[in-house]
Amino acid sequence: MFWVADGNAISHLIVKFFSEGKLDENAGIRLVEHARKLLPDLPIILQSFKKSNETIAHKLKVAFLDKNSESLLYEIKNFLSNYLGFGNFVFRDEVGNPIAIATAMEEF
Repeated sequence: MFWVADGNAISHLIVKFFSEGKLDENAGIRLVEHARKLLPDLPIILQSFKKSNETIAHKLKVAFLDKNSESLLYEIKNFLSNYLGFGNFVFRDEVGNPIAIATAMEEF
């Protein structure tokens, strides 16, 4: 399972899926590695039932969502708002500290 964001950008994937007719436990991880080579700044979610995959997500520099989380819907919504432009635009300094917030185009 993966979502296509703009016709060619992968923004959400799972760790395992069928590859070449077989269930491949690491296909999602290899797909993230490939996507990172092509689009290094692409926001990506690695989603898994296995909490241990959070370490892998951290190494790949992608967001991790635990499918067992009771707040999964909130976490997905938070990711969409913060990383895919569906929320306020936050101006940040070099360190990443918020400087100003625009809630509409008129506020730029």
